Amino acid sequence: MSLPFLRLISTLSVLLAPFPAAADLQSVLQEERTSLAETCSDTMQFLDGFAREVNVNGDATPDILVDYGRLSCNGTQMMFCGSAGCTQKIYLGRADGSHVMAGEFLAYELRFDRPSEGTFLAVLHGGSCGRAGVETCFERYA
Repeated sequence: MSLPFLRLISTLSVLLAPFPAAADLQSVLQEERTSLAETCSDTMQFLDGFAREVNVNGDATPDILVDYGRLSCNGTQMMFCGSAGCTQKIYLGRADGSHVMAGEFLAYELRFDRPSEGTFLAVLHGGSCGRAGVETCFERYA
């Protein structure tokens, strides 16, 4: 099993408590700001594209992708990035407007190319697929 899949399973089993019912993009940003406060104690800036609406599962409720490659933390954008990509989190939207974090990945990119199927494509470091690190690999998640 690949590391991102194991993270997804462990995240789903532990973090299914929703944000308050009035949650929206700003609530997710506040949750991220709170969780990063200790690590980014000097400066923290969410750059354009840090959090954006996506359609993960084809329902009418907006989901949110958080891309840590678009975070400036203590003067660097590389705090949560490395040769395997950047930390990325998926928050699924619920009918009541709340969001729940459904997965965390270390990836170059997450592509939400098949929302009607409820699947997405992760562009990963080759080591995530048993290849050499420089060989990009693709994994589809449901």
